[in-house]
Amino acid sequence: MSTLDPISLEVMWQRLVAIADEIDTATIRTSFSTIVGESHDFGCILMDAQGRGLSQAQWSPPQFCTMLPRTTRDMLKRFPPETLHEGDVLATNDPWIGSTHLPDYNLVSPVFHRGKLVAFLGTVAHVSDVGGHLGDLEASDMFMEGTRLMPNLFYEKGAVNPVVEEFIAANCRVPEMVLGDLHAIVGTHRVGARRIREFMDDYDLDDLTELSEAIQSKSEAALRDAIRALPDGVTHYEITADGYLEPFTLKAALEIRGDELSIDFAGSSPQQWHSAINAAFNISYSTAVYPIKAMLAPHIPNNDGLVRPLKITAPEGSIVNCTFPAPVKARAKVIKHIPP
Repeated sequence: MSTLDPISLEVMWQRLVAIADEIDTATIRTSFSTIVGESHDFGCILMDAQGRGLSQAQWSPPQFCTMLPRTTRDMLKRFPPETLHEGDVLATNDPWIGSTHLPDYNLVSPVFHRGKLVAFLGTVAHVSDVGGHLGDLEASDMFMEGTRLMPNLFYEKGAVNPVVEEFIAANCRVPEMVLGDLHAIVGTHRVGARRIREFMDDYDLDDLTELSEAIQSKSEAALRDAIRALPDGVTHYEITADGYLEPFTLKAALEIRGDELSIDFAGSSPQQWHSAINAAFNISYSTAVYPIKAMLAPHIPNNDGLVRPLKITAPEGSIVNCTFPAPVKARAKVIKHIPP
């Protein structure tokens, strides 16, 4: 049980949000591309040592920041925390691990304090090019859409990994712009790491364990209270959209039982091989979760405690849970229908 009083918790929590906001601002100022710096097609999040979301930048797209902890925990299966060092940066753009289409690069940096891993900083950003064809909707598989970097060390102990850097540069049309954005993001993580260490020194903290649990447990309890106030039962909804070469249908069954809420997309259309509108599960999950948070806990800063009472499921091979190597570049054509 947390020993933090409510006022101290709020002050500390808001400072973590401010750190994420500073990383966001630094990304805009140091980015090379207009899609990052002006379109703001990126998200920044601060996570605890287990890869659970604690705070996100207030201008960040919520889907990115709901997905990034899942992506981080997946990458940590390949690069366990005990193997990481100060200055390491993990990277991937794999659609089934990260943000579900190749242009979205996920960069995650461990933060150390007093020799101990205490947090992770994560940014997902839509880069300018990843190779592949120049279209958006037309592809018969993911391989047509560009190159894929599986979880890798982009930086090792503070130095760029030349093999990974060369791979990225050699497989895109504007390497200076793409690498410029990625290196800029690494720089913003260094700023964020300094701010986290300053924060921990100010409160004489050896780790963020108690603070993390307080944020997440109180957020979880608040959302459970909001769900509990709703009547139990199951609600069904479906929508048929134009799609690209043929219409597709999304079906959702929303069930409330006590203080838990679930959404099942069973019955939705199967994945399509003639157009790149399929969604890997991570983006469907986050696009379903965030509207619930926005409706039932609108004043609570986003964190992973808010997803604990929620369960999202979708049949494998469906248009909202496609299987490798289905084309996914224009998955927004499907997921935009999920929040309504």
